Amino acid sequence: MNWYKLAQVKLEFENIHEDYRYEQNDYQLLAKLEGSPVGGIDYSEYKGVLAIQYMLVKPELRRQGIGTALMEELKRLNETEFENKPIKWGILTDEGYAFNKSVENKE
Repeated sequence: MNWYKLAQVKLEFENIHEDYRYEQNDYQLLAKLEGSPVGGIDYSEYKGVLAIQYMLVKPELRRQGIGTALMEELKRLNETEFENKPIKWGILTDEGYAFNKSVENKE
């Protein structure tokens, strides 16, 4: 699937509250394409910070805007549900570091 085809299909998002323990809320934000998960972000809300633990997009669908769309949805949720808390990234792989820098440059 190329970017042109993906751009014609609307991604759906589902934010799932997975757990609460020791004042920490754990969530999974899923991106779905035609009802099937194609990527997601695992993150937590703790002491006034949203912390991204893990982000994944299906390998065959990478570099098509799904990761960026997930981050935009997380930012939207942050504005509407979490009162604009700081978003912190966990330990980054080389690919994650490059993605993080590309997302920061778009702000």
